[in-house]
Amino acid sequence: MSDIAARIRARIVQSVHAAEVTTMRADHLAITRAAQHLAAHGLLDEPSAEFLRDAPQLVIALTAALNAVLDIHQGTSSLDGASGGCGQCDTNGALPCRTVLRLANVFTLHRMRQLPCVDAADAWRRAQARCHPVQSGEVASLVYDLQDAFAVRNLVIAAPPPPSRVATDTERVLLVDKETGRSMIWPLMAWGTLDAAYTRYKRDSTIPPTTNDTPQPALKAVPTSKRPRARITVWFRRLTRRAR
Repeated sequence: MSDIAARIRARIVQSVHAAEVTTMRADHLAITRAAQHLAAHGLLDEPSAEFLRDAPQLVIALTAALNAVLDIHQGTSSLDGASGGCGQCDTNGALPCRTVLRLANVFTLHRMRQLPCVDAADAWRRAQARCHPVQSGEVASLVYDLQDAFAVRNLVIAAPPPPSRVATDTERVLLVDKETGRSMIWPLMAWGTLDAAYTRYKRDSTIPPTTNDTPQPALKAVPTSKRPRARITVWFRRLTRRAR
């Protein structure tokens, strides 16, 4: 495959991958709620709302189909090691694959903008993978969104010792459940203690697992805003008593 053919194919592969990743990162439930809200208030007609609701799955299916096409239509090597072009389209190594070239022309015709393959969360994960451990404290990565890149600044933070009891001024952390996405405020503890406490809380909690997109079950005996804090406080007091 020539350099020109390779660049054309690489650009198409990157565009398809970016579209797939962007769709996977989108909040599909939020899109559905927004479409329903706009249709209910007459701001969007029903066919448009239905398209908006189905768009994420449609894009994922189309990108999967394009990936299958790109997997088949790629350069092959001949017995002497030279590029043999695309065997499916019967092109030699000096010419781009006709199918990939048609895809490139369609993308150009519709002026498909270059989508970013990396978001802030992915930039943070890459920075963490390159981060070296330090003895003086935890390394916190702050991500700044620039026009064409993400700038990640690493700061060494010495975490304060966990308090013996939970008070109004106790430092807290935000826990985001890996399975449901549900977020809760917990008091700051050692990471191992926090890990074990939340695992036991999930196992013993009588509250059905929900996400931020599903209303919490109403319990009249205790106000909803106070119930998670009360449960967490009980857990933390039990742990501190065991540690003494």
